[in-house]
Amino acid sequence: MRGLSGADLTRDFFPTDIGLDSYNTERVDISRGANAILFGLGSPAGIINNQLKVPNLRKNALVFQQTYSRYDSHREVLDLNQSIMKDRLAVRVIGLNDDKKFRQKPAFEDDRRLYAALRWEPRLIRDAFTQLNVSYETGEISANRPRPTPPQDGLSVWFNVLNKVAIDPSQPTTVTTNPLLAAHLGSAGRWFGQVGGVFTDPNSAVMGGPGTPAFMLSRGGNPFTQWFGVGNYTITVMVAREGYYDEEQTRYFSLNPGVYACHTRALEIVVADGGAVASGTAMVGDGEWTIR
Repeated sequence: MRGLSGADLTRDFFPTDIGLDSYNTERVDISRGANAILFGLGSPAGIINNQLKVPNLRKNALVFQQTYSRYDSHREVLDLNQSIMKDRLAVRVIGLNDDKKFRQKPAFEDDRRLYAALRWEPRLIRDAFTQLNVSYETGEISANRPRPTPPQDGLSVWFNVLNKVAIDPSQPTTVTTNPLLAAHLGSAGRWFGQVGGVFTDPNSAVMGGPGTPAFMLSRGGNPFTQWFGVGNYTITVMVAREGYYDEEQTRYFSLNPGVYACHTRALEIVVADGGAVASGTAMVGDGEWTIR
């Protein structure tokens, strides 16, 4: 919110990772801007507080709700409030059974939760107010949610196009000028993400070999990669400590303390005359940088 970062999520103003659901929600408070950091917990972006349902000290209640929707989805909520000592002690128990189905098969989401709360106002001292609230929630979510992207075919190309192509790996221009690859090489784009294997010996099933050209080696020295067609490309520049590229990294670069800066579209290269450049290619160099 306010264009900063994600708002803090809280339950009764305590940090939480439990997903919000209306079955035990009394109210949702959104604080943003300066209000979020006046006191206590609060991100500059704001907080979203989920106020839970509490027992009613004065009356008993039993509420059952059922919802039925398409694809045979259904949701049931049972809410029981019991006043044990009027104006003194009460408990509340709420159960949820949410069974969602989707158009995609076998996508589903089953959400089962149980929430219990106790409120006690003992009035230990005359003319003083004392209140004790205790709540507990347990649950389980089992899901195979729908995929937002359509199916992708990464096999057919190996049997339709790539298995018909034989090129001289020592000549980069043969990659971009081969007519069988025309449909898979954009005018200024990569080979549509398709990965091709490099075999220096046409009589062998072993990929690679001592004659694999450098431009066909991806990072790590593997003899397979993706190629870029003729066109202009922007380059990302990452400024890191000396020796960064020589080590096996276990952290994502944006979280790695050895990476000082990462500037997207900082440089531009041109692939001309039918040349080919392997994606994943890295150039490591020394230099002095001034950021204005």
